[in-house]
This record gives sequence, structure tokens and C-alpha cells, in this order.
Amino acid sequence: GYNSLRGQINLKKTDQLLRQALGKGGFPSEMIDEVFVQAAPWVPNTPAARESFRAQHLRKWPSYHVEVRFRSLVAGPVLAGIGRHVGLGVFVPVLD
Repeated sequence: GYNSLRGQINLKKTDQLLRQALGKGGFPSEMIDEVFVQAAPWVPNTPAARESFRAQHLRKWPSYHVEVRFRSLVAGPVLAGIGRHVGLGVFVPVLD
């Protein structure tokens, strides 16, 4: 799906698309508490999303780092998005 409006990221649409992608991966929206999106990495010493290698067919799509907070612990792996088959869209577990 497209998540921009007049060249700017539409956060509501992005949230909706991420929840849809996670739902297809077996994590329905009811399991998700919050979704956060940013260009900078969440994990230290990780390249920014736009600096990460992406296969040619994925370069036309925007790339962001995403944090998902689930309502309770989930069993992984957690994968989402069109790049999940080539190593993108893989979530790293973080326990508070």
C-alpha cells in the first residue's frame, strides 16, 4: 500500500499498513498495543533504514525502522512487509 500524502508520510496510513502486514504474519491488530515508525534505528550500531542494503525491486519503496509493542509476549519470529523474504522486516525482541 501507499503511505504518503502529497509527498509526506501519512502516519495514520502507515500504522494501518503495518498492522495489516503484521496481521498477515499471524499477529492481528488486537495483539498490538502501539506502533512507532522512524528513519533512525532503534538498535544501537545499526544503519539507518535508507542506508541498509535493499534488493533492486525493493528500492522504490520507502524504508523505515519500526517498533511494535504487543499487548503481551509473542513467540517469534516476527516478520512483516514485502522485504520479509530477503531479510528486511525482521523484528528484534526487546524486553523491558
